[in-house]
Amino acid sequence: MHRARIGLMGMTLCAGLEACGSSPTDNAATTDQNLEVFNWWTNPGEIDALGALLDLYSKRFTHTKVVNTAVATLTKAQEELQSRMASGNPPGTFQSLGGWSLLKWVVYNGENDLDSKMEPIDFIARENKLADVVPASVMDLVSYSGKVYGIPLGVHRYNCLFFNKKLLSDSGLSPPATLSEFYTVSEALKAKGIIPLAVGSKDGHQIKIHVWDGLLVAKGGVEFRESYLTGHEDPADQRIVDTLNEYAHMLEYSNADRGSLTWDGAAQMVVDGKAAMTIVGDFGRAFFLSKGWRTGVELGQVPLPGTSGTFVYIVDSFGLPRGIADRQAAVNFLNLIATSEAQNVFSPIKGATPPRKDIDRSIYDAIAQSTMDDLAHDTLARATNQIVKNSEFVTAVNEAMQQFAIDSNVDAVVNILKNRYDQL
Repeated sequence: MHRARIGLMGMTLCAGLEACGSSPTDNAATTDQNLEVFNWWTNPGEIDALGALLDLYSKRFTHTKVVNTAVATLTKAQEELQSRMASGNPPGTFQSLGGWSLLKWVVYNGENDLDSKMEPIDFIARENKLADVVPASVMDLVSYSGKVYGIPLGVHRYNCLFFNKKLLSDSGLSPPATLSEFYTVSEALKAKGIIPLAVGSKDGHQIKIHVWDGLLVAKGGVEFRESYLTGHEDPADQRIVDTLNEYAHMLEYSNADRGSLTWDGAAQMVVDGKAAMTIVGDFGRAFFLSKGWRTGVELGQVPLPGTSGTFVYIVDSFGLPRGIADRQAAVNFLNLIATSEAQNVFSPIKGATPPRKDIDRSIYDAIAQSTMDDLAHDTLARATNQIVKNSEFVTAVNEAMQQFAIDSNVDAVVNILKNRYDQL
């Protein structure tokens, strides 16, 4: 009760000030408020993870009404968020991949703090000692000019290959570690009438993950990829051409209807035994777990062939938009997700690696624990959306990769890169 009184007094004294927050247990601070959580978690597993997190929040803050605004696919969500932020109608908090997906709102009209669409939330980071328990590489993606603008909730690895263990085992095959092994395994599966690789290319963002956040590491290396995506290379570099040709070759072993599917449809093919493998960030593990699969039993996961030792990562984070009506409800949410308790509720369901290093490892499965170790020891590489500042370039690449999955036209993609490269 003493803490509650202090929290209430603090809220009265600090109302409207950026430097003041409240404890996640201070229920009185959220009386008769609304919290809108904007996100793109609409697939099985993702929905369950967010639901568990919002249930935890609702039990803690019983007088706050939670509105879950979920928009299918990252691409559509970004379009809607752009419209709302530009029109001065921001949600209470919104999911961001960190990096420039978040920071573009911080430097909305240049670098003048008065023009920023986001509040700095260093007070929440300090209260939860994030600098001590979250890797600097993760905090860097939610920080700008020495200030924190997002609270990291989960880290995901993008360069992942999931596979149906029974299909591979029954065929006497091991998961491929190299691109050469991928083709050997694929030929053997194809001979048995099994689709080797399930692909859902309806959302070009996912195909960009395959190529730019996976194969480009294998074909060009981490340093070249970083240099290319920051505008320091020839847009038509041979390593880009080789990467595109490699993916075109991989698509020869995929499903013909890939253009009509999103990534979850491709994952379902693996669950149904129609296909043996699929490429998706490890957020896909939540989908497989929601189908009753168990890691290491029905489900296998390895780094994308040719990328072992490199961890291409994104950070799911949430921030505090300026000018929202029920600011304290959002502050309480951000304070909550910064805790190990909340991350232990969310991450095992979501298939995410918790940003905090002081979580309870015993509640995570073997693959999750292995991924935690990889995050700590592998070479880290930011995902494309974290590196590229210009959202128009990202959109153009998404659209180009969506079409490439249909026609495998390398020259068309290279021409788009040439025409857009000066945006980097």
